[in-house]
Amino acid sequence: MQPKGTARIAVIGFGPRGLGALEALSQRLKSTDRRVQIDIYEPGPYPGAGPNFAPSEPAYCLLNIPYRDIAIRPPQGTTVGRFAEWQDQPIDPDSFPSRADMGRYLNARWDDLFAQGFKKTGATLRLIPAQVSRISRKGSGWRVESKSGAEAVYNEVLLTLGQPPVEADAQWAGWQDHAAQTKAEVAQAYPAAALAEQAAGWQGKQVAIRGLGLSTYDVLRSL
Repeated sequence: MQPKGTARIAVIGFGPRGLGALEALSQRLKSTDRRVQIDIYEPGPYPGAGPNFAPSEPAYCLLNIPYRDIAIRPPQGTTVGRFAEWQDQPIDPDSFPSRADMGRYLNARWDDLFAQGFKKTGATLRLIPAQVSRISRKGSGWRVESKSGAEAVYNEVLLTLGQPPVEADAQWAGWQDHAAQTKAEVAQAYPAAALAEQAAGWQGKQVAIRGLGLSTYDVLRSL
């Protein structure tokens, strides 16, 4: 039972975008005395990082910018500090950090936010390790239903889903059809750890890579 007058907010998906939004909200709430209950729906094991920056990703998967260009400022009052300062060893500002290192940093920012980021506000946080299946209108608010069958009503819902699957275009659909007809395999670039596991049996086979962007280099390193 929530106290009368409490605003209820649901955050759906909690990777870097969700973390940034919640950090910004923690700063705004310091100037208000309104009570807020925030429920975060994130089924993944690394809140704040998401699957593409998971600390479990291989070290050869690198960011596309060097340390000197990473400017994700931590919120005021955090104990984590900036990314370069957070490292436990001296870094070359022109080197490229791994996705896993960034994921560990973002995960540490989440731990700090959860532990103390909302202490001086009227807000409480709850992490719900569940995937949302449906959102619908409920009076002036929103009903959120999870795949487990649980549901709750919120005043506001923030969608920070990252990069969800999209409908296949003609080329990708054709590749999928070809794979189905020839018993070939199709795989996504990320998580790279999953790609490496799937590709373990590909020795001696021909592999086609769709696209030639930054992710291609992670795929080539994985292979």
